[in-house]
Amino acid sequence: AAEPPAVAGEPTAVAGEPTAAAGEPTAAAGTKLADAPDATPASAKKKVRKPLLIAACVALVLVAGVGGAIALRGGGSAVPAALELVYGSNDVSAVARSARLVPLDGDGEPIAHYWIRFRRAVDADGEEIDLTDVEAFEVAGTDGFVIGDVLADLPDGTYYPVISDEEDGEDRPLPPVNVGDGEDANGGTITIKPDDEQKLGADALFLAKLETLQAKYGGPAIGVKKIADGMYLSLLNGLAYAELIDFGDGIERLALAYHSDWLIQKWNSTERTNWSHAYTVEVWEYDEESDSINKVSGYDGKPMELSTRYFQGPSGITWPISAGAKNGLVLYLDIFLGSTYPGRAFYGLDDDAVFGCIVTAGEPAWGDGEGEYLVNGEPVSREEYEKATDESIVGLMGGAMHLPRLSDFYESEADAKEGAKTAAILDDEVCVAGTKQQTLDTIEELRSRVEASAQKDGDAAEAKDAADAKKGAAAQTVSAQAKTVDEAVTVPNYGRDLANPSDELVEWTYVSFDPADASDGVAKINAALKESFEAEKKATASWNTDDPGDGECVHYRSGCTYNDGAYAAVRIERRCTNWGPHGWAEIDGFVFDLKTGAEVSPWEVAGVSQAELEEMTVDAIVTYVQGHPGSDLSGADEIAAAARDEIAEGYATFLLTDKGVTVYLQDYSMGYAYADGDKEILVLPFDGGGAAGDNVRDAYSLMESELMA
Repeated sequence: AAEPPAVAGEPTAVAGEPTAAAGEPTAAAGTKLADAPDATPASAKKKVRKPLLIAACVALVLVAGVGGAIALRGGGSAVPAALELVYGSNDVSAVARSARLVPLDGDGEPIAHYWIRFRRAVDADGEEIDLTDVEAFEVAGTDGFVIGDVLADLPDGTYYPVISDEEDGEDRPLPPVNVGDGEDANGGTITIKPDDEQKLGADALFLAKLETLQAKYGGPAIGVKKIADGMYLSLLNGLAYAELIDFGDGIERLALAYHSDWLIQKWNSTERTNWSHAYTVEVWEYDEESDSINKVSGYDGKPMELSTRYFQGPSGITWPISAGAKNGLVLYLDIFLGSTYPGRAFYGLDDDAVFGCIVTAGEPAWGDGEGEYLVNGEPVSREEYEKATDESIVGLMGGAMHLPRLSDFYESEADAKEGAKTAAILDDEVCVAGTKQQTLDTIEELRSRVEASAQKDGDAAEAKDAADAKKGAAAQTVSAQAKTVDEAVTVPNYGRDLANPSDELVEWTYVSFDPADASDGVAKINAALKESFEAEKKATASWNTDDPGDGECVHYRSGCTYNDGAYAAVRIERRCTNWGPHGWAEIDGFVFDLKTGAEVSPWEVAGVSQAELEEMTVDAIVTYVQGHPGSDLSGADEIAAAARDEIAEGYATFLLTDKGVTVYLQDYSMGYAYADGDKEILVLPFDGGGAAGDNVRDAYSLMESELMA
């Protein structure tokens, strides 16, 4: 079969099992933020949750979590299935060689044209099956493919297939299949469909991309090539380079390069063609909404390239990454720009934090002293040229540089073999062997993340099953429904004159369960909720600027976010102020045993320990921050450390909802500005609740944005 376009895809998985980077819970404890009177919001103080015994319940209309649909095209009618699988599943399905697999697109229709390739495979004894010479298998039409046709002479075993879209080359993993003709093997038609709850995630997709490239090109492997007498080249073959890079926005992107001597054919490099070697360079980034990764285009819309061409001489190849002058790290590649040389394309973050080519720049050709300076293809003065490059990068003029080395030239074959192992030529430049190790380390890092994610998903599912079993074993449930009680409350309004407050009549609400005599516990809960409400009214009525304390509560809302007959979760949301530049939200969440009225923790209901939930919280916060630019934190380690501090210092609030366990983060948390608002991050999702790292704040907000203060 013919090869798919340039580079095959990137979906999930890893040495073992692909995983659906499914959401992973996380959690924490209460949080509050207050403005000092007449102080700037940037210096606002965080405050720990007040020790209130109270919770509230109202029926909320929940927004369903939206997972990433498979971004592949299709056509034709749906195919009846004997077995149905989902993209991103880790479960290995036993199938016969006669089984017909039919991948569906996001609309549930069979995909019309695609390619099938295997990322990896193991035989019945657990030994890796060599896929080096296995070509991609083209599928045309909506009838799917017979797995035995794709395998041809390959032995029975467990295979991890990838589907590649013909047009854009994107790859997504199919569920692993154990191919054989045992009694349990399914030989019918098997459809494979998207599942909103089964997100793959960046780590799994990046890993699948690298494993697919390894299956296609091999490597990374160091080779030696004779160029001419007295000139030998040591170079990395196959998948030569892979690294996860944060270019300055807190988001990891996958940078990679693979050996592509076939590029030389289009360069027409006259008498020194044999000196040339080349690499295709790619940068991939994850899109959470579509749950896919996308390849960044070169400056001219074509693939990025690194090469030693005839005019460069024996310089070897490095991948130059430097500290940018404006927005973080910048990488740059030599390019042709008309008659000028050298020309370079600079890639990094623009002022809108979008990654791509930010500028191309070229100098006059060497030797003749003539020619034009070019910036983005337009002739400019030398001053304009220097301004454009100075604003983009620092590293070319001696700033910090990172230079993974892909190849180098030596005078003898022995030197070339030995040189690949020696120390860096430049201070921050690794040798060829170091680049090879960097690639292997990146693959292993992604593999460990994916495997850990799969383990946590399994642990969370087991914990939820245990919690459900515990609740199911209860002797009885309590049929009590939450309702809100509205009351007009007078609050002092200092907004117009701090010395002479006016009275403002506002509507506050608290929760009461009906019928009140459904159990002794319900009666106790109602009494506690009412008592807390009255205490807040009293504190607000007596508040004044001479003794501001934790601020004045000007609005009070209560709602029920979970009620399964055994437990009910109530939250109270307050709008507080010190009558400075702006106010802040405070949220307290409580979970009650409806039979006894006792307060329990969200993690008890979810069936996990507090320590487990806190680790899940850290992971979920990292997932959110890395997918949402704006935080001044960068890198997973820094984000995780900040998240642990939030939890340890009591600045995060655990809440129980119908979607699962969430963590509330106040304004300014995790390095975000006040304008970014507060957040409620899903930590431990329940069935259909969404994915860990989702922000569900809008689904549970009890306040209106136009409220005073």
